[in-house]
Amino acid sequence: MVSSRMGKRAVVIYGLLQWVGLDPFQWEVHANSSMISTVGRSNFLGSYLVLVIPLTAAFWLAEDVRKRSRRLLVGSLLIGQFAVLTLTLARSAWIGLAVAACVALLLGLLTNRPAVKRGRAQRWFLVGGLLLSILLLSTSLTRGGPAAKSGSDIQQRLQSLFDLNSGSTAARIAIWQASTKLVKDRPLLGFGPERLDPVFWRVFPPQLVYYQGRDVVVDRAHNLWLDLAITMGFCGVIAFAVMCLVWGRVAWRGLVTSIEPRTRLLWLGIIAAVTGHLVDMEFSFEVTTTAVVFWLLLATGFALSEKQQAGSRRNHERIMVGFRVRREVPTLLLAAILVMAFIVLSISTARLVRADLAFRETQNEQLAMEVRREHAIRAIRLWPMDLRYRVQLAAIETERRDFRSAEVQLLAVDQLTDDDPEIWHLLADLYAQSESVEPSQQEKTEQTYRRMIQLAPNVARYHHGLGLVLAQRGDIEQASHELEQTVKLDATDVSAYRDLTIFYRALGLNAEADTAHFQARYWATRTVE
Repeated sequence: MVSSRMGKRAVVIYGLLQWVGLDPFQWEVHANSSMISTVGRSNFLGSYLVLVIPLTAAFWLAEDVRKRSRRLLVGSLLIGQFAVLTLTLARSAWIGLAVAACVALLLGLLTNRPAVKRGRAQRWFLVGGLLLSILLLSTSLTRGGPAAKSGSDIQQRLQSLFDLNSGSTAARIAIWQASTKLVKDRPLLGFGPERLDPVFWRVFPPQLVYYQGRDVVVDRAHNLWLDLAITMGFCGVIAFAVMCLVWGRVAWRGLVTSIEPRTRLLWLGIIAAVTGHLVDMEFSFEVTTTAVVFWLLLATGFALSEKQQAGSRRNHERIMVGFRVRREVPTLLLAAILVMAFIVLSISTARLVRADLAFRETQNEQLAMEVRREHAIRAIRLWPMDLRYRVQLAAIETERRDFRSAEVQLLAVDQLTDDDPEIWHLLADLYAQSESVEPSQQEKTEQTYRRMIQLAPNVARYHHGLGLVLAQRGDIEQASHELEQTVKLDATDVSAYRDLTIFYRALGLNAEADTAHFQARYWATRTVE
């Protein structure tokens, strides 16, 4: 318990240090956030806090009144967690914590037995909440420094919750609508783990480029049930739903049958944390940190329920029968299986770590090209199923002008991914680079682009690439058709409008060329290419 509390304090303190600009480390993250702590991104940090804030509140309320120093320490931790959660600007986490608080209050009222009978504790809780509200309000009104920025950001994030036509909210809706089409393709068992990224291109919604840019990569549906349906199908959804219902029944029974106030507070904290997390996951997705805490909370709930029932004679007899049965299991055989499993996992983990270390060396541009190539080959030999290693080796082979070897690696990746259009895009770039060495590759380039469009018809940059390939072959009319499809899918693509202007001029379509030129100038001042 002590180590857990120390870990929570470290997360809060480090997050606040990052907010004021005193981060001693230089993190590389794909997110614009001034606060990530050690979790990776601000929304992941918010999801973690949704899981731990109800527990912290439960421990604070359960602390002995006479131990004022401990109550003050836990109370300050709780306020810090609230402040960090607010400053993460994670809207899904805000919603999750709000629902968690409502669930805890509702369950406390339904059980009709106040979990805390100390009026002083309740008053301090209200005072703490009031102070926190004043703190957040002051950050919204303060001018200058990070507080002003955070205040305006908080207001904007709250207002954007109801903006369904722009920003991340509109992007979520577009992703959800497209993901439901994938669920219909494989409703029973889904596509398997980590498969959304390559298959999402098939149903890519064109409007998503307006919300998240042209380089958007969708590898999660940002919804718990859609992610489960795409990964494991309705079988996985039903299994998870049944598990949640069983756990909810166990948790409710444990709450209503608990006698000690501390136990009831613990139940309220666990139930609120699990509920808040499930609500948070309706707009986000799991990472290792939150998944571990979530499943540990579920296990804690089952264990706490078993502990409460252990006092009954019937349960005691069942435990003793189970104990006698377990003694009949050949202990040596069980130990041997566990040892073998440990050895296999250790070897696999060691190989994976060595492969990742070798892969890291392939990205070190200070090393000679041949040395980087050897590291890439070593990484593939250690862990051949990781596609990143083969893609990196293909990039090195392309840099060495060994296009045949690069093609072999990319085709091997395509076999493992089952028609990922992004891998075909890499192949198209490879063929385009090798045309100077082998002019026959030009036909392959066009065929590859057409295959990409067949797999992902709504991706504007694929049509743009095919148009440029057709223009190089002298087919300006077909090239202009592809560029027209490009700007139809992405009406803000300045580069496409410029190329289309050139093609229209070559075809003698001066009026259309003037229109395309106007669009190029118009969007050049309003977008970043």
